[in-house]
Amino acid sequence: MGQKNEPVADRINLQFTFSFKKRLVEEIENGRLSKHHASNKYNLDRSTIQRWCKRYGTFGKISPYMARTPEQEIKALKAQIKELELQKEIFSVAMDMIEEETGLQLKKKYLPDSLSNINLVHIKKSQKA
Repeated sequence: MGQKNEPVADRINLQFTFSFKKRLVEEIENGRLSKHHASNKYNLDRSTIQRWCKRYGTFGKISPYMARTPEQEIKALKAQIKELELQKEIFSVAMDMIEEETGLQLKKKYLPDSLSNINLVHIKKSQKA
């Protein structure tokens, strides 16, 4: 005859590593192991396995980015653009104030030679076409 599982009250409290829990949950989510078979194989209570699946599993969870509709995503991106434009304006004013106080030119108002040559080549090619 097969061996029966020990009663839950007689079990010793075992501490399982995060990697073990995560691997077990992945096996269950990928269909390689059922919760019932995992319970028998590792001598664990099914409620423990259920709790691990809820904590460490990804099945049924939706990423905050996946939950957005295209309209919501556009609205969020427009808000982010406004925030970045405001930051740019603040930095520009701060740079102007620093330039006034120090007398140094901190803003670059020109392209380095290496970049300006590349841009001119692309501009000339597009004008010829």
